[in-house]
Amino acid sequence: MVANLRALNVDGYLAPDPFCQRAVFDGVGFIHKLTMELWDQHPCCVFSTSERFIAENPNTFIALSTAILEATAMAELPENRAHFAEAMAPRNYLNQPVEVLRQILTGIFPDGLGNIRRVPDRISFMPFPSQSMGVWVLAQMRRWGYINEDINFQSISRQIVLSARTEGLMRDLQDKRPEITWHDLPTEEHPKLQIMGRTFDPTDVEGYLAGVGLRR
Repeated sequence: MVANLRALNVDGYLAPDPFCQRAVFDGVGFIHKLTMELWDQHPCCVFSTSERFIAENPNTFIALSTAILEATAMAELPENRAHFAEAMAPRNYLNQPVEVLRQILTGIFPDGLGNIRRVPDRISFMPFPSQSMGVWVLAQMRRWGYINEDINFQSISRQIVLSARTEGLMRDLQDKRPEITWHDLPTEEHPKLQIMGRTFDPTDVEGYLAGVGLRR
């Protein structure tokens, strides 16, 4: 993406970091808006596996999930951000300059327009996959024609997004390591979301779809 921006093959892009900050670092682009300004705490990277793998390898699944939860809990702490930047920079990981990753993770960064911005929560590692996120993804699939029939969005989301199981693992980890704390765990199964200035009610997907102006 950065190479295509440099070659003027694209005018811009919406992408995960480090590609946005790298464009600034290379002097070929600027940051117009952070994705958190579109949807705060939006989902991004996903750890997924098949039901068969979980059934056949339950201990491995728990170990993998717990390792991810532990790593994200450590990465969420501000005092660990600079260390994580150094750990992820080498070629066998992100292959990026440490400075770029430090700017992203600490939230102190140049925006390419002559400003130094301070957004400490620019990157969040909250690992909880909420049912509202799952329903929203399914709603977009319906919106753009990948799902054509009437479905029970909430029921399908429960089968795919393992919120209850993940929360149980988070509680177990916290019991073993009291220094780990989780913030902003939903107190209800389907909390409403604020996305691009609109309220998304995951219990009324059809109402949401009826109100969007652009769809297939």
